[in-house]
Amino acid sequence: NNLTTSRLAGPTRPLPRSGSTIPGFSSLSSGPLVLPHASRSASSHPDAAAPFAADDPDAPPKAGGDAAPETRIVVEMCDSSMAPLVNAAGGPNVCAVVANEVMGRMMLQASRQPIVAGVWELILGFDGAEFYCKEWPELTDKPWKDVFLSFPNAVPFGIKRGEDILLNPSDSTLVEADDEILVLAEDDDTYEAGEKYVPSKAVTFMLGRVNALSSGSDLKRAESVRRVSRKEQILFCGWRSDLFELAKGVDMACGRGSLFYILCEVPVEDRKLFFLEDGEPYDFHNIEVIHVVGDAAQDGVLESLPIASCTSVVVGSLTGDPDEKTWSPGDRDSRTIVSILRVREALLKADALFKCIIVGEILDTRSRFLVEKAEITDAFVASHELISRSLAMVSEDVTVNKLLERLFDPSGNEVSVRKASRFLPSLNEQLSFYDVMFFGRDRGELVFGYYSPTEGIILNPENKDKPKTWTSRHLFIVLTQTTLALQKAGEVRG
Repeated sequence: NNLTTSRLAGPTRPLPRSGSTIPGFSSLSSGPLVLPHASRSASSHPDAAAPFAADDPDAPPKAGGDAAPETRIVVEMCDSSMAPLVNAAGGPNVCAVVANEVMGRMMLQASRQPIVAGVWELILGFDGAEFYCKEWPELTDKPWKDVFLSFPNAVPFGIKRGEDILLNPSDSTLVEADDEILVLAEDDDTYEAGEKYVPSKAVTFMLGRVNALSSGSDLKRAESVRRVSRKEQILFCGWRSDLFELAKGVDMACGRGSLFYILCEVPVEDRKLFFLEDGEPYDFHNIEVIHVVGDAAQDGVLESLPIASCTSVVVGSLTGDPDEKTWSPGDRDSRTIVSILRVREALLKADALFKCIIVGEILDTRSRFLVEKAEITDAFVASHELISRSLAMVSEDVTVNKLLERLFDPSGNEVSVRKASRFLPSLNEQLSFYDVMFFGRDRGELVFGYYSPTEGIILNPENKDKPKTWTSRHLFIVLTQTTLALQKAGEVRG
């Protein structure tokens, strides 16, 4: 489908202290960032228009122009509370995307497992595997456990049933008439449903032996996640208007007694206005939020914090400085890089550099080359680029919007990484990727790729039925229920 990008008109107002999520997007509308995606189309009659968010998160979107009635309008929003209003006012042709909140949650996921950032970089790209939905009448009335192993060139993620998406459904879930199968595939014409892969008797015997040695059900879904949520200490350097929602996500994922430091230049009293629910201060269950005023890029600021005990540090692109509203993405990236170097210096002095995960947010694509080559972070999120990719994907298929919401829902499913030893009965054995998917499915998880130091990240591998030697250096990329979802099911203790 075609994608036309435009910057929303409308009034803006200064945000002297609270800042804005990702202000302006002027670099997206006119810079090199969105052109690779917009250049996919050169039509004067687009199928989809994607207006970007205005500087003011509360400003109503304006989709001007002479778009045809059947044109899909994809609107990037900064404030999730405005999205239902936009969808209701715009009708069925308008789709509001709160991509910035997705970027924040992605940074927090990467702060726990850095490889996840690379996985999303591939999924939201256009050169590799993407999500597709298609109806397969021959799979009607078949259980998910059979459907999951019936696509040689794709990995099924779930079922699209009407307007709903069932991600990582239970094995007994039946495919109904008119259901569509959501898959990760190279292209929409590169995959088709085939005969279900049947593991060999040897593989089935291996699984039975492992389950018998581990008291059967104890090894299943609860075994593949932490039974006790880990106590963590996270330092967030910067400010975001959705930081309250991110803090609630951290609260759901961490164990009791965890600490969440917020270091930025926004006065504490102003921040507390964002941490209200129904007019009252929010009562976090597992974490203590500690507000610190300062700028991580300034000398001596980090030394006042217990950074040596931090399990992860996330450096955002905004600090709450009243003047940064006028800064270019490159200027903000320069400040982010300085902050990251300060963090590394403080950790090195405390002999804790290799005990802490560092994640940075990058806005300008030219900055990512420097960050990649310098290797100053464990992971980084190129938020502007990923947002533009998300908008382009939603313009092609609105299902992607609901899918992203579900994949970053703290109470649903999430992308995670598992050691090979968590799935396989023994390492250095010849097993196919289908066998790995089979082992993972027995534990309630959906394996859709792997990582190795020599191959990098591989999603939807080819030749799934071909035996391969898996070693301790391999990591499997899975879709699994979040800690909160498992807590509700009584499988994980807080």
